Amino acid sequence: MRIFVKNQILLSFYIILVLTMTFQGPKTIAQAQDLMTMEEVTSVDFVESDTTIQYDEDAFNFAELRIPKNNLKNKFPVLVILHGGCWLSAVANADFMRGYATELAREGYATYNVEYRSADHPEGGWPNTFNDVRNAINALSSLSADYPINLDKILLIGHSAGGHLALWASLFPNNLSNDYAITPLNAKIQGIVSLAGIVDLEKYFDPTNQSCGRGVGRLMGGSPEELPDLYQMGSPVNLYSFISNTPIVLISGELDPIVTVDHVKILSDAHPEIQHLIIPQSGHFEMVVPQTEAWKQTLNIIKSMID
Repeated sequence: MRIFVKNQILLSFYIILVLTMTFQGPKTIAQAQDLMTMEEVTSVDFVESDTTIQYDEDAFNFAELRIPKNNLKNKFPVLVILHGGCWLSAVANADFMRGYATELAREGYATYNVEYRSADHPEGGWPNTFNDVRNAINALSSLSADYPINLDKILLIGHSAGGHLALWASLFPNNLSNDYAITPLNAKIQGIVSLAGIVDLEKYFDPTNQSCGRGVGRLMGGSPEELPDLYQMGSPVNLYSFISNTPIVLISGELDPIVTVDHVKILSDAHPEIQHLIIPQSGHFEMVVPQTEAWKQTLNIIKSMID
């Protein structure tokens, strides 16, 4: 049985999180008061998925597949969507991205909204949370006979902690899978869109504040000092050099207090060939709320990468 946390609890968490972040000055604080919150995301209308795929045995190992209703294409590109929530189900789950997935299906894409065992699941964290994401992606190959999906056009899209997992899922090298008990990735990934995604777990780790930095230790099973090798292999900034031919676009809200522009720039500064779009007057959530300016810019990026 799926266990989902009520939206009001989730909203309260994020309100506390945003209000307790440290900002740079009075102007930024005033601007931040007008930024969208989780309430706008969870209030987006959605339609039920066409089918729910159970890609592994746990109750949290499922993905919602939505197929566009038009018949303009024989097979539709697939957008794999990974929700955020500090890697904790007590913060967010697949429900969070249902409206986002619905709207992208209306744009003519098959959407695959993935749930996974979060770090607060009894069996979550490294390596299971990571393997769940790869197992979900690999399961797409078994769906093409029954659903009109194009396996040559798979785009990974993740928000916040989900942006981290999207980057990691594509970048972790298959030749090191056995060394770290990681599932090899069998799918061909056309590109990655990371929406306010965490790129460096060691630098984001902070168990003392109200930010998602508290979730990093639970995800990895300890601190960077205790597990330096795992932090290296769990951070996209350290993995890009292994597989550098996958197109990546990083998207940040200029005023995001949760995953700041400076944090995301760790990856784009290290690898200048990676595009980093910074959306003015936008925070952490605008980009996943359909029809906002941030959404429109994000949609243009998706279309340019997959069409």
